Amino acid sequence: MGSRIRRALSRATLAAVGAASGPPQLVVYFATVLAAVAVFMFNVDRLVAARMREAT
Repeated sequence: MGSRIRRALSRATLAAVGAASGPPQLVVYFATVLAAVAVFMFNVDRLVAARMREAT
């Protein structure tokens, strides 16, 4: 039974790591996250700027 659990954990770990394995996939992942954060920060900046204009 222990070997079955070990095999299942091994498969789950490989599946999780397989989503972003190797340098090219990792670079794409980081670029995607960076782009998402940049869009979010751009939108927050526009909202804050609009609020500041309304307040003055």
